Amino acid sequence: MLRIKASKRRQRGTSLSELLIMMVIFGLVTGFVAVFLRPLLQAPRTQQTKVDALEGITQVTYKLQRDLRQSHMSAVFSCTNAASPVCTSPGVNFTAAPVVAILSPRPGGTGNMQWDSVSGFPVWQGYQVYWSVQSGGINLLYYKFASITPTSVTATAEAGVSAAVHTALTSATPGRAGIGILQLDLLTNASANSMGLRITAQSIKGGHTGTVTVQANTAVRNLN
Repeated sequence: MLRIKASKRRQRGTSLSELLIMMVIFGLVTGFVAVFLRPLLQAPRTQQTKVDALEGITQVTYKLQRDLRQSHMSAVFSCTNAASPVCTSPGVNFTAAPVVAILSPRPGGTGNMQWDSVSGFPVWQGYQVYWSVQSGGINLLYYKFASITPTSVTATAEAGVSAAVHTALTSATPGRAGIGILQLDLLTNASANSMGLRITAQSIKGGHTGTVTVQANTAVRNLN
């Protein structure tokens, strides 16, 4: 009778020390991958928040530049947001403007421009007032037109700026000009007969924050 002898082969298992080393190596590789991949995965979301902030700035920039072009250099003011607003003309360097007041020749801030048939100067109708308020963690930019007694004398109109700003700030029905506007800055460039405008906006989405700042120079009227 033929006998077949089965060969037995000893099989060696993985030792505890080897298993621990493998776990450490795997942990290091996973950690490095996470460190490099996380910024790549977050980048599109961060960029999207910046795009959202830029969209908000675009609308606000258009509104402010439109009002500035129709006004006069000495009739643009930076004011405090207080019960008794204090208004001053912007200096030669950018300065934060909690409230921006712009003298306008348009009734209600939206009508046709009014002109004096004798002097040819604008007939000022009131102030377009802009200010930012934080609500629910979001900065909202509001605006309100405050009427004055129509006049073609710029100095007379300027004298009523504080009262006009107070009227706007205490209005129960302001309009909303933009969302996410953190700060408005103004400066005066007398040599170029222009106003410098700088707007900073922020958008927060899904724990990601994007901040954008836009700066522009806007020509204003020269009534001298």
